[in-house]
Amino acid sequence: MILVVKDSHDFKGTISVNYRSIRVDECNTVFFGLIPAGKSVQNIPINNVSGVTINTAYKLSRMVLGVIEFLNGIITTLSIEKSGSSYDLAVPFFDKSKIQEAADAINKNLDTHEDKGDLNL
Repeated sequence: MILVVKDSHDFKGTISVNYRSIRVDECNTVFFGLIPAGKSVQNIPINNVSGVTINTAYKLSRMVLGVIEFLNGIITTLSIEKSGSSYDLAVPFFDKSKIQEAADAINKNLDTHEDKGDLNL
């Protein structure tokens, strides 16, 4: 499963999930997201992931700037717990369905991984 989030103020890139790993490709930008400045790649083995959570928060500072920025003031964050630390991806609320799809795919692969290791099934 591949998730593509574009034109987001907080996250620009892709998330791909398979039975072995989660790969996050983020485009780094400078000057308000206008100039590309490199790429960050995170490859997380599925057996190192202990949980996934989604959180929605309101950022008042973004809402005050105007109607267009108001819509970007509601942030959805996907947190991937891996080896005792958290890896967070924040997107505007209108990309929440894509983040939910990614979380569902990760949880499905986590359940499958756990079932393979459980000898009582």
